[in-house]
Amino acid sequence: MKRDVRDDKYLALDKKRSNIGMAVAGDPAYGNDSPLYGAMGFVRKSEKKSGLTRKKKP
Repeated sequence: MKRDVRDDKYLALDKKRSNIGMAVAGDPAYGNDSPLYGAMGFVRKSEKKSGLTRKKKP
């Protein structure tokens, strides 16, 4: 029972954290590449890898 209550609180907290992050990312004064966005624990746009991979030639 205690575990269920704890999990519910963490889910609610995570949703609030995500909403705040989206608000900062959508603000023209800050955006998703600002130091504030990174300080909040999110990955800044400039720090993300492209995901592009190339096959090695034999």
